[in-house]
Amino acid sequence: MHKENVEQQQKEVKRLESMMNKVMIQVNQTEPKLVNTLTSQVVSMKQSMEEELMQLTKSLLSDWSKSQANNSVSLPQVSAMLESHLSLFSADRTGQVDWASLAVGGSIISTPHTTTHPTPGQVLSLLGIPIWQHSTSPRQILQPHAGSGQCWAFAGQSGQVVLQLGEVVRVTGVTIEHIRPSPDISSAPRNILVWAHEDNKSILNLTYSISPSSSSVQTFLIPRPTFLPFSQLRLQVSSNWGHPEYTCLYRVRVHGTQVKEDVMIVTEQDVRNS
Repeated sequence: MHKENVEQQQKEVKRLESMMNKVMIQVNQTEPKLVNTLTSQVVSMKQSMEEELMQLTKSLLSDWSKSQANNSVSLPQVSAMLESHLSLFSADRTGQVDWASLAVGGSIISTPHTTTHPTPGQVLSLLGIPIWQHSTSPRQILQPHAGSGQCWAFAGQSGQVVLQLGEVVRVTGVTIEHIRPSPDISSAPRNILVWAHEDNKSILNLTYSISPSSSSVQTFLIPRPTFLPFSQLRLQVSSNWGHPEYTCLYRVRVHGTQVKEDVMIVTEQDVRNS
């Protein structure tokens, strides 16, 4: 009886050693794949930035040539021309400055009652058991995405995120972006309420369309532009297009007019006196 127990234990040890060897083999095979994936994404982002900078440079040279052909250009005119083109560049192809962008000082304040979900397709398994899951930060929605799956995914069909704008702004509109074509368009947000966070006042109720004829980048104007400027917005996603597990936000942009400090002081005094 004792001999049988010893033999059984030896078999179990050999089985565990075999499983461990398989695990090590898969780890060794997986590491180069992760490196290759990250390298390709970095190369793609670099190429995209180089193309946009080339377009900006060509546009500047073209305007400079036209101005030189007409008459001499002063230094202030050159400065104004450069500022105009840089503003359009920072507008990220929408033609409007994105005041929520990380590039202009935007940030994420919080995600109330919302749980980040592992990024779709970014789960590493060994022997069918998940051992590593990649989750993106909500900051992802404030910057360009590199491709499919590069979104902020949150659990369920509803969630919230509070944005800190880079400047104090009179908000005129919000842009929502979801990648097209998408592996699963049902994870796109559907109904979104936009709130002036500091005043807890709803300023926009929008529906993002997934119609084949619709654009991946959709801008929604505020029906009644706000009189008072503010610097914090809250997005409340109340539904998606049917995905039961998670919702993906790829990019959120906030548009409006920057308010100078002296103008803001006068506006607040006028409101108190009214």
